Amino acid sequence: MTTNEILTLILSIVALTASVYSYLKSNAIANANLELSIYNTIRASKVSLYEITKQLMIQEPDEKIKYEYAKVLHDSLTEDLVTSYEEACSKYLDNKVDKKRFEKNFKNDILRLVDSDEINKVIDFKKPSTRREYGAILKAYGQWFDKEK
Repeated sequence: MTTNEILTLILSIVALTASVYSYLKSNAIANANLELSIYNTIRASKVSLYEITKQLMIQEPDEKIKYEYAKVLHDSLTEDLVTSYEEACSKYLDNKVDKKRFEKNFKNDILRLVDSDEINKVIDFKKPSTRREYGAILKAYGQWFDKEK
C-alpha cells in the first residue's frame, strides 16, 4: 500500500467513526425530545383536567347548565389525559423511549389511572371495547403490576 492509500484509508475510518458518533448523538437527542414531548403532553392534560375539576367543585346547584357543560368538558379532558398516556405507553412498548426511565416516571401514574374510580366513571377499563382502545396502557400495566401479584 502506498502512503496515499494509507492516508485515504485512515481518513475514511475517521469519517465513518464521526458519522456513527453523530448519528448516535442525534438519535439520543431525538429520544430525549420525544420523552420531553410525552411529559409535556401529559402535564398539559393534567393541568386542564385539574382546572375543570376545580370549577366543577365550586358550582352552585342552581347553575345546572354550567355544571352540565363543565361535566361534559371534564369527561372530554379525562379522555384526553388517558389518550396521552395511551400514546406514551405505545412509545414505551415500541422501545422508542428509555424503558427504565419511562417506568420510573410513569409506573405509579398508570397504576392510579387504571385503578381510579373517578377515571373509571368516564372510561371503564374492564369493558372489552375500552381494552381494545387503550390496549397499550393495559399492556404496560400488566407488565408492571400483574407480575407483582
